Amino acid sequence: MASLAIFLAPISAIIAADFWVVKKKNIDIPSLYRRRGRYRYHGGVNWRAAVALLISIGPNLPGMAHAVTPSIRVGTIEDIYDISFMWGFSSGFVVYSVLNYFWPATETLIESTIRDEMTFVNGVEVFNDGLEVPLKKTPDMKILEPETSSV
Repeated sequence: MASLAIFLAPISAIIAADFWVVKKKNIDIPSLYRRRGRYRYHGGVNWRAAVALLISIGPNLPGMAHAVTPSIRVGTIEDIYDISFMWGFSSGFVVYSVLNYFWPATETLIESTIRDEMTFVNGVEVFNDGLEVPLKKTPDMKILEPETSSV
């Protein structure tokens, strides 16, 4: 079970850092499900996440090798394996945040969360532009103010 933390801690850290630090909780939810959406990155790989993952996993691998086969001697680096979750999470979080600070993926940064593209309310198309209350668009593309419900 300890070897599972070697991989899960950095993955959790990268996801947490991306959501809370890099994107400041503003994501394009519909784009998450598109094949060629906003979060495709270059060639489908976020190189910042890959670098953070490798840096977080690397020092734990000798300790995992020693835990699986005790006859393998790897020196004192095997001690990092004892704190693999703390090392993996903290290093992954910091490395990913720093890489995004210096080399941001500006195409993925938005000002507010986009929750939905279009929904139907009482048979009328309602477009959501990321605000809490969806705005209605008329056929001539004029934006109307949100309707308030009277009870």
